[in-house]
Amino acid sequence: HIRFFNGILLIDRIPPDQLNLASPRWLGVGASGLDGQILNSATTFTNRTAVQPSSSSPAALLLKAHRHVRIIFSAADASEACVRNVAQVAMIFDSLCTAKRERLRALLARTDVKTADKRFTLALRWVKASLDALIMKQRGTGIFAGLPWFDNYWGRDSFISLRGAALVTGNWQTARDVLRSYAQFQEQDTSLSTYGRVPNQITPSSVSYNTADGTPWFVISLWEYIRRSGDITFAREMYQTVLRAIEGTIKYHTDSLHFLTHGDAETWMDAVGPDGPWSPRGNRAVEVQWLWYEQLRASAEIAQLIGDEKNSTAWKALAEKVQKAFNEKFVDRGQGLLYDHIRSDGTPSSELRPNQIFALPIIHDDELAASITKTVVQKLTYPYGVASLWQGDMNFHPYHHAEQYYVPDAAYHNGTVWIWLAGSVIDALIRFDLEDLAYELMKSMIHDVLDRGAVGTLGELLDALPHPDEKEPDLSGTFSQAWSLAEFVRVVYDDFFGVHPDALQRRIDFCPRIPEDLGDVEFSAFISDGSVAFTKHAQRWTLTSQLRDSYRVHFSFPIHNHARNKEIIRF
Repeated sequence: HIRFFNGILLIDRIPPDQLNLASPRWLGVGASGLDGQILNSATTFTNRTAVQPSSSSPAALLLKAHRHVRIIFSAADASEACVRNVAQVAMIFDSLCTAKRERLRALLARTDVKTADKRFTLALRWVKASLDALIMKQRGTGIFAGLPWFDNYWGRDSFISLRGAALVTGNWQTARDVLRSYAQFQEQDTSLSTYGRVPNQITPSSVSYNTADGTPWFVISLWEYIRRSGDITFAREMYQTVLRAIEGTIKYHTDSLHFLTHGDAETWMDAVGPDGPWSPRGNRAVEVQWLWYEQLRASAEIAQLIGDEKNSTAWKALAEKVQKAFNEKFVDRGQGLLYDHIRSDGTPSSELRPNQIFALPIIHDDELAASITKTVVQKLTYPYGVASLWQGDMNFHPYHHAEQYYVPDAAYHNGTVWIWLAGSVIDALIRFDLEDLAYELMKSMIHDVLDRGAVGTLGELLDALPHPDEKEPDLSGTFSQAWSLAEFVRVVYDDFFGVHPDALQRRIDFCPRIPEDLGDVEFSAFISDGSVAFTKHAQRWTLTSQLRDSYRVHFSFPIHNHARNKEIIRF
C-alpha cells in the first residue's frame, strides 16, 4: 500500500492481516531543499523512470530545479507520525548535522591518541566514529549489532561491545543507559526457565531470551563499569538484577558440577538451519563456563560492595568450585588444549575452535595457557583474522558464500573468520609479551578499516581462505559490526596501552606493551570523574593526573626475556 501526502511518500509495510508481526508499520520518504521546505512532487518518487540515468527523468528534473536536495526517511507506527517526522527533520536538518558533527569532534578530541603510526592513528579515529554511529535509542539506549541487517539490540553483542564503545573511553552515561535498558527487560517470572536472563535480542516489537552467554556478559560489563567509574549508587540500583541472574542460572541451568548448561544454539555460535544448529555446542561450552565463573566473581564483588556479605561469600565459593571442576573436566592433557564443549552425555568435543582462548583466566597452569595460545595462533589465526574452525576439520567451510555447494549459515561458524575474535587472541599474545606479533593482527584490521569494504569501519566476517587467483579473502557479513569495532578500541587501551583503572581501590595498573611500530605515544585513560594523560618519549613515561583524588599507579613492563620490573608510584 503506497500513497502520497503533502509531498511525502508513505509506504504501508505490513498487510492488514499481519499487523502484529512487526513494527514500525509505516515508512515515509520526503525530499526537501536547503530551505527545509518539502518538495511537493509526487512524480519525484512514484515514476518508475526516476531511477534511470536520464536527463529527463523526474529525479534529474528535480535536481535541475533544486541544486541541493535532501532525502529524508522516517519509520513510525502511524502514517501521521511519518509525515510529521519528515517535515520536522527537514526544518532542523542543518542543526541536527551540526550537533552530530560537534558531538563527534568532542569525542575524538577527548579521546585523541597520537602515535608514530599514522595509519593506526587514523584508523582508530574512524573506528571510534563508526562505533558511535551504532549507539542508538530505538527501544531504550542500546548498540545495534551491525548494519545493514542487525539493526536491533543483541545482548551478547551489546555487552562485548560496551567495553570499547563506552568503558575505555569514559562514556559513563552511555554505559549506564545501555545497562539500565537491558535490566528493565530481564525475565522476572520465577516459573520460567529463562528467569534471570537479560534478553538475547530486543527489537521494536519483541524480546527473546534464547542465549546462555548474554546474561554473564551483562554482569561482567556491569562490574567493569562500576570499577572504572566508582559508581556505587548504580551498583545498588542494579543489584536485584544481579541477584536474579544468579538465582535463575542456579535454579534452571546448572549441573552437579555447577557448570552452566545450555542448548545447542545458545552460544555465540548460534546459526540454525532446517535440520537444527549448524554448530551444535550443547550442553556445556568452554567459553560459557568461563563466563559463568566471571559472572560469579563479579556478582560476589558487587554484593560485597553493597554489604551483602552472605551472598558474596557463597558466590565466591561457588566460583572456586566451578574453576576446580573446569580444570578437571575441560583440560585435554594429551593435546595441551581445552575441549570446545562437553556434550549432554558427558563426552568432550575435541573440535578445534577459538573459544578456548577466552577461558585462559580460569585455568591454573601457565604452561597450558601457553600451549593453548600457541595452537590457536598456529592453527586458527591467519594474517587477516581468526577462523571459527580449524581447516583440518571435516566440517570446515573455506568460503562464507558458496551457494552452489552449501548455504551461508553452514559456513557461518564453521571456518569463516570473525573479525571480533582477534581481540581475545591479542589478549593472549599480550599476556606472553608478544605485542609485535599481536600488532600484526591489528595491521590487518587497520587495512580493513582504511582500504577495504565500507571504508572507515570494520565488518563482520572474512572468508577463511582467498579464492583462487585472489590475494586476500573476501569480506562478508555486515559491513559495519559493533563488536569488531569495539574490540579494536578495547585492545588498544587494555592491551597495548595496558591501562586498567580501579576507581573503587583508587588504583591504576599500568602495563604498557607498545609495539615497535607505534613508537612514541600520547593518550588519556578515563577513571571516575577525571582522566590521566600518558605520554611516552623513547623509554620515558610521563603521567599527568586530572583526577580529584589520589591514586596509586602500579607500573609494570617487560625486560630481559619476559622478566617484569614493577614499580609503584603515587600522585
